[in-house]
Amino acid sequence: MQQRVKDEMTKLITKGTAAGLTAATLQDLKDYKDRIMNPSSHYDIEQPLFRNELKNAIETLDKLKIEIGYLDL
Repeated sequence: MQQRVKDEMTKLITKGTAAGLTAATLQDLKDYKDRIMNPSSHYDIEQPLFRNELKNAIETLDKLKIEIGYLDL
């Protein structure tokens, strides 16, 4: 399962970049996915670091929505 998610993220970055999306935004999304979805990385959502990572991940998704022109989410 973990390898499949990694493969899908690689495809997303490749296809997204080819479609004109910013590679840095897509890479940020992958990085946040790796950190946030790693259960051993965080055990307490009340920790400021984890809260900041969630906030930054949401901001990255907002950037991506603007890039693709989908502002209704």
